[in-house]
Amino acid sequence: MHALNAVELNGKLDEADLQRAPVSGDFTENMPRDKQPAHDKTEVHMLFDHEAVYFGVRVYDPDPSKIRTPYVRRDKVFGNQDNFIIWIDPTGARKFAQFFRINARGVLADGAWNEDALEEDFAPYFDFQAVHARLPDGWSAEFRIQWESPRLPHPAPKKLTFIVFRNQRRDTRIRSSSVALGRDPSCYDGTGHVAPDCAALAVAAQRRHLRIRDHAAFAHASVVGNYGNTMPQLVTRNSRMSVQVLRGEPGIAADETLVSRIPSMARMMIRPSVVA
Repeated sequence: MHALNAVELNGKLDEADLQRAPVSGDFTENMPRDKQPAHDKTEVHMLFDHEAVYFGVRVYDPDPSKIRTPYVRRDKVFGNQDNFIIWIDPTGARKFAQFFRINARGVLADGAWNEDALEEDFAPYFDFQAVHARLPDGWSAEFRIQWESPRLPHPAPKKLTFIVFRNQRRDTRIRSSSVALGRDPSCYDGTGHVAPDCAALAVAAQRRHLRIRDHAAFAHASVVGNYGNTMPQLVTRNSRMSVQVLRGEPGIAADETLVSRIPSMARMMIRPSVVA
């Protein structure tokens, strides 16, 4: 359903658009029981506009005190925690999926699933936000996934194919999904994928622009130009862009050749100035 107003993420699903969006609650357990009715109730709301697609997920739990919420780093959201996962198949070919996760403490993770290799890759970093909320009878979360994140083909598909997973960790791991899947690792063995019409897909796939965040992390990079220069050039292995280095940030040290090295995996705050 198309959003009529801006969606402000607070995790509570109390925005007017989310409340009037159709609810999908037909979840099926696939671990440890195979293709059985879900252990507990889960509801999914979906919205979209020309900027993003939004998911609101609400779960009910008979004993919220057992919700597993460990402190973990980003991209360390696994099946040993209570979490939600949104899988998006941008091409509809059922060979590749991008996933977006949040656990019941609000820690995020994202990456890609390769169906042929049956492997998850947490290296990709996609443009999305998610916020959670703890409730007396469970918890909920809201996702905003920018249209620049799904690797949409051109021309774009008329429908967006996705799956929503819920993980619960109790005496054993309980996993359920918005479509009936088997217990085996493959998640594209069924035909019942949720695939709503989404008119914004055609507009999103035609976009050809670059979105730059306020910060970036480089494994190997150098800054060409004196540290006193406010417009040095940042050079990475595969790209070159002009940025403004914020003065006083750690990890940058000019040498006599006017080439500053950033230690491996060091983080540097940058402010975009010129983008080709």
